Amino acid sequence: MEAGESLAEAAIREVREETGFRVALIRVVGTYSRPRWRAGSHSVLFAATVVDGDPGDFDPNETIEARSFNLDNLPDSLLWWQRRMVADAASGIAGVAWSHEALVPGDGDRAATVARSRRDPAFAEQVQAALTRPPYEDAERLDVGSLPLASLD
Repeated sequence: MEAGESLAEAAIREVREETGFRVALIRVVGTYSRPRWRAGSHSVLFAATVVDGDPGDFDPNETIEARSFNLDNLPDSLLWWQRRMVADAASGIAGVAWSHEALVPGDGDRAATVARSRRDPAFAEQVQAALTRPPYEDAERLDVGSLPLASLD
């Protein structure tokens, strides 16, 4: 977020910078917390509709490539908690709050983890596995709301 900016204004600006589209927000899908991820990470997800824009007119300092995907063909590299966010948005749900336990091998130092991943293919595989599937059965908890209709698979 930038100084003086609301959550909604930040969301609209980020979509424009990263995709080239101008959007109108239509609902708050939910909040997604990873309290033990590094120093803690919290995201607010909005559903939006495209107002106008050019999908090729994104900020190259923000985005390398912008693509769309069918819900049944999401990229394998999508982080496991991001799959939850996509499922919630697709279901039409509003106002949920999730907590996710995201655990990544290493000491929590992002630069060190990246450097080690480049040197050690086995460690890189461990990191990839930790980011693309929950580490254990109860790794996510619905704190507020009801379960979404859309599947994570």
